[in-house]
Amino acid sequence: MSKIYKQISELGEIITGKTPSTANNELWGGDIPFITPTDIKSFDSYYQNETERSVSDVGAQKQIKTILPKNSVCVSCIATIGKMCLTRCKSITNQQINSIIPNKENDYRYILYMLRYNLPYIQLVGGGSGSGTPIISKNNFSRFKFLIEDNLPIQRRIASILSAYDNLIENNNKRIRLLEQIAENLYKEWFVRFRFPGHENAEFENGLPKGWREEVASNVIDVMSGGTPKTEREEFYGGEIPFFTPKDADDSIFVYSTITNITEEGLAHCNSQYYPVNTLMITARGTVGKLSLLAVPMAMNQSCFALSFKDRKNPYYLYYSIKNEVSKLKKMANGGVFDTIIVKTFDHIKVILPHNDVLDIYDKTVSPILSQIQHLQRQSSLLSRQRDLLLPRLMSGKLEVKK
Repeated sequence: MSKIYKQISELGEIITGKTPSTANNELWGGDIPFITPTDIKSFDSYYQNETERSVSDVGAQKQIKTILPKNSVCVSCIATIGKMCLTRCKSITNQQINSIIPNKENDYRYILYMLRYNLPYIQLVGGGSGSGTPIISKNNFSRFKFLIEDNLPIQRRIASILSAYDNLIENNNKRIRLLEQIAENLYKEWFVRFRFPGHENAEFENGLPKGWREEVASNVIDVMSGGTPKTEREEFYGGEIPFFTPKDADDSIFVYSTITNITEEGLAHCNSQYYPVNTLMITARGTVGKLSLLAVPMAMNQSCFALSFKDRKNPYYLYYSIKNEVSKLKKMANGGVFDTIIVKTFDHIKVILPHNDVLDIYDKTVSPILSQIQHLQRQSSLLSRQRDLLLPRLMSGKLEVKK
C-alpha cells in the first residue's frame, strides 16, 4: 500500500452548489434531483435516491457550472457539517454542500469512505470556523489534506469491501420503502377512500361510515412532553436509556437507538417519562413533523412530543393517521410557516375514529408488514456496525488489502 498526503483539490474538481430562484417556477419540477443537507438522511448515507425538490432542464442550464455528474461525492459544509452522499444521476445541490467530481486517478467510493473516516476532523474544523454558524468554505474544503491511498486498484479494493455492506443496506432500504408503501396505501384505502372490509354494506352519515366519528386529536390522544437532564452533570449521561431527540428521527418508521443515552439518575432529573415500545414520537422543532415509533423504550427531550391513544391501543393506525394529518398541515403552510409544533397544534388536528373492530383488524393486518420492516432495519443496523468496524482498519492500513 502506498499512502501519501493529498489535498481534496487533488482528488477532483470541487463544486459548491447554488439554489435556483424559487420565484421562477420554470426552473423547478423537472427530473434533475436538487440535493440539500435535509435530503441526506444520515452521516453514513450512500447513494442519494430521493430529494424533496427537483430542478428542470431550464433551471439546470441557468447554472450549468454547478451540475454534478453521477458518482460525485457531496458533503454538507454549513450548519450540519459532514453529511455525505453519492449522486446516483446528474444532480444539483444547494449552497450548503461542497462536492467532489473525482478525477480518473481516484475511486469515487474510496473518496466517500475516506471522508467518512475523517469526519471528526471535518466537523471539528467546521465548528471552529469563528462564525455563529458552523461553516467550511469551498477554499478551506479544497485545502483539507488527508492521508490517501495513492494506488487506484487498492482504492477500488478497499471501496469494494466497504460498499458491499452499503449495497446490502441499500437493498434492504428499497424493500423497506415498498413495505411502508403497502401499509400506507392500505391506510388510505380503508380510511381515506373508505374501502374497508364490509364497506359495500356500510351506510354513510356526514361523509363518514355510520358509527364512525371525527375527533380533535387532543381529545383522544395523550400529548406528552420531554426534557433534558443538565448537560454539565456527567453522571446523567452514558447510561443504558436511549434519549430520543430530533437528530434521531429519520425516514424509518421504527427507531432502535439514539445518539445519546442517559442514566437512571439522568431520567430522574428531567421532565421525560420512560416511554414504552410503540409510543409515537413527533419532532416539534428543527425538522418538524418527523414521526418515529419506538422499537425499544426511550426517554425524550423537549423538542419532541410523545403520542398515544388514551387507551394505548392501535399504535399503527395512530402512526398513519398523524402522518396523514401532518402532511396536510405542511401543504397548508406551503413549506414555509410550519416550523413548530406546540401542544395546541393538536387542537387543530382531526382524527377519524372507526369502529374498534375495524381498528383492530387494520393493526393486525399491517402488523406482519411492519414486523418485516423491523427485521430489515435490525439487519441493516448490524451491517452498518460491521462496516464501521472495518472502515478505520482499512483506511488506516491496519487491515492490509492487495490489488
